[in-house]
Amino acid sequence: MNSQLRSEASRLSNLKRSPMAGVDPQEVLDMYLSHGSIAAAKHFGCSGPTIYSYVKKAGGSVRPPGHNRKSGLGSMDAQGYRVVTVGPEWPYQSMVRKGKIVPEHRKVMAESLGRPLLPSETVHHIDGNKVNNRLENLQLRQGRHGNGVVVECHDCGSRNVSYVSIGPAAN
Repeated sequence: MNSQLRSEASRLSNLKRSPMAGVDPQEVLDMYLSHGSIAAAKHFGCSGPTIYSYVKKAGGSVRPPGHNRKSGLGSMDAQGYRVVTVGPEWPYQSMVRKGKIVPEHRKVMAESLGRPLLPSETVHHIDGNKVNNRLENLQLRQGRHGNGVVVECHDCGSRNVSYVSIGPAAN
């Protein structure tokens, strides 16, 4: 009986120390879907595998719908952008790096335009969330751009430009 009490006390003590004690798996799933696993892990103070465990408990998938191990598997690159694997049949092979990987935001923009993006073109995330690759959150830009700003020309064709904060996306 004494060993059972010690075992239960140890279990309860570990629950108190766990950053995920009492966290609703649905809350974890919502954070994962809206901000990604890295942001969710930072928010809840735990590891990525713990986030994936809670996502599965809530009935979610750690892979986007329709993705498989051969084509379309999403992962993150070193800059925090989601990258996807494309097959040799993808029509914009000039955008592929390392033989089969494309940043998802560039893939979404190219497919919406019906052409590959030029190396000088960048895709800006309006809300600043690098994993929100919905078309309505993306803007095509020429050249590098600052975070949350757009270059505005005061005199058409001149060099009289300034950086202006970007407001919310217009619908």
